[in-house]
Amino acid sequence: MTTATTYNGAGGRRDPGFIGRMWAMIVKEFVQMRRDRMTFATMLFVPILQLTLFGFAINTDPKDLPTAVLVRDDGPLTRAVLSAIKNTDYFDFKRQVRSADELDQLVRSGTVQFAIEIPASFDRDVRRGDKPSVLVIADATDPVATGTRHLRRAGRDRHGAPPRIAGAGRLRYGQISSFRARAAAPL
Repeated sequence: MTTATTYNGAGGRRDPGFIGRMWAMIVKEFVQMRRDRMTFATMLFVPILQLTLFGFAINTDPKDLPTAVLVRDDGPLTRAVLSAIKNTDYFDFKRQVRSADELDQLVRSGTVQFAIEIPASFDRDVRRGDKPSVLVIADATDPVATGTRHLRRAGRDRHGAPPRIAGAGRLRYGQISSFRARAAAPL
């Protein structure tokens, strides 16, 4: 029984293959870096600098996002829900508007990043045991701010239980009004 052995023709030695060639190149590069101190320092310093900058400079927990509110039902449950959302420190209620068009315009113009619309029968529906919908419109040009993680946290009670409210969301991309993505954002 013979086994096939690959020879490279250089004195009958066996071909080391891809792994062997790669290892030789890695060893050569480290020898070269040992000779050049500046390259070695750069290879160590640049990744450490990037880790430090990206670790501390990028904020994935936005606070005080400008928000407009359209309240069609001014009952005690509506005030409680809005108070709970405001107490999360994620949202900063800038304006209370009177119409859906005005709410939409504030988001499209970039004046606010979020708009919350409470429907007219909100209190009544909650008391009946229904799940009324709260519309949350988000300016989706900032993906960190429009993540629904803080929306989900905002609607929970102090024990972490989810509310009996259904959330409906619309993502808007700034001035572009022809593209509308629908996303469910349970409160």
